[in-house]
Amino acid sequence: MSNKGYSNNKQKKRVAIIGTIVILLLVFGLYKYITYEPAQAAPVQTKEGLQLISLENPDSAQFLDVIMSEQRMNIIILADKFYGNSAYWPYVFEINKESIQNPLDIPKNTVLRIPRIDSVLAEKDGLEEVKRLGDSILSEIDRKKNTTEEKLIFSDNP
Repeated sequence: MSNKGYSNNKQKKRVAIIGTIVILLLVFGLYKYITYEPAQAAPVQTKEGLQLISLENPDSAQFLDVIMSEQRMNIIILADKFYGNSAYWPYVFEINKESIQNPLDIPKNTVLRIPRIDSVLAEKDGLEEVKRLGDSILSEIDRKKNTTEEKLIFSDNP
């Protein structure tokens, strides 16, 4: 009889512990539900919000500026800021391609030279040429990316 009472007490303790755990989990879940804040979308970068540090420009005849960004940046926004037209990004890329892997995602603290561009490029035909150059650069970047991915895929196979 005393064994039966002992096992009854043991079972009551288990039920009490499990009940306490369930209540704590419910309270914690309710707290998380009440205090939940959805993830914020990444801020959209604008030319007004671009934080740049202007560095010494050793060749002001060739470059408008030499800059370093205090945040990740997009070369298209940069071209729009300096030239008033985002289509001119290929010229910024071409002069800085040794330090830019992806023109749409330039790391923080990357030093970039902003080239002066010829006024002839501002004409309609010049702008079309700039757009073709941009398409060609993006195609080359995409080709290199696909080639690298293929090498990784084939190098895994014996």
